[in-house]
Amino acid sequence: FMKNADIIEGYIADGKVTVLDMFSKGDFGPHPPDTDQGGTYDVLEYGGTENNGYTVIEFKRKLDTGDKLDKPLSLGINRIIWAYGVNDQVAFKHSVRGYGEIDL
Repeated sequence: FMKNADIIEGYIADGKVTVLDMFSKGDFGPHPPDTDQGGTYDVLEYGGTENNGYTVIEFKRKLDTGDKLDKPLSLGINRIIWAYGVNDQVAFKHSVRGYGEIDL
């Protein structure tokens, strides 16, 4: 599922929100930033909150960024993968993962 995946990763550490635009090279990573692979950072806006042990990350990007490392989103069903971890360290493997669909 992860090979050639367009990934947006976000976390909050010490009250600061960070959102990364990445692309996975293999089935289980690595997924370095797009900018390290000849792509561009295409997140236009982002934010996040932490409350009672829950983290919410929101971001905005164009449906089609034109970046070769970003998958275009289209009206209708778009398949996604998701994951989260137990801490804010991006180097740690996620503890829960899954897949689903978003209907735009």
